[in-house]
Amino acid sequence: MKKYNNGYSIVEIMLLFVIIGLVVFIGAYVWHVRNTVRLTGSQNGSAALTTKLVRLDESANGKTIDVKQGTIISVELNTTNWTFKPISDPSIAKQSNQIVRQGLTTCRALQDCGNVSVRIQALQRGKAVAQATKEKCGELVYCTGSAVGFSVEIKIN
Repeated sequence: MKKYNNGYSIVEIMLLFVIIGLVVFIGAYVWHVRNTVRLTGSQNGSAALTTKLVRLDESANGKTIDVKQGTIISVELNTTNWTFKPISDPSIAKQSNQIVRQGLTTCRALQDCGNVSVRIQALQRGKAVAQATKEKCGELVYCTGSAVGFSVEIKIN
C-alpha cells in the first residue's frame, strides 16, 4: 500500500477523518441538546426557562413562558393552515416572518402537510403575546372552538 506524508496510507488518513467527523458531530449534538428546551407545559400553566433557544409547539397553547432577554423562541405549529399574527408588542419581542415548510412528497392532496414557524427574540423586559389562527382543520373542514387559535404569552425578565 502506498504511503503518504508521515508514512500513513490513504486508508489510515480516511479513517482519521471519519473519527474526527464523528467527534465533531457528537459534540455539536450534545451542545444542541443542552441548549434547547421543548416546552411540554407545567401543571400551573407556566414554566421558567433560562436557555438561549426555546422551542414551542401546540402544547404551549394558552400558556405563559418566562424567558430572559436575548432568548430566541421558536414556535412551530403542525399543518400549513396556520397564519401567525404580528407579535403584540414589537418593542418587547421581535418576530421573524412566517416560514412554511411543505410536507413529504408522499402527502396526499388537500392534507395541508407540513408546518409553519416563526422565531421570536426576547428584546427587553415586559410581556408580549404570540398568536396564530387557522380556518381549516383538515380536508375542507372548518375549525371550531379552541382549534381556531394558538396563543402564548411571553414574559421577559
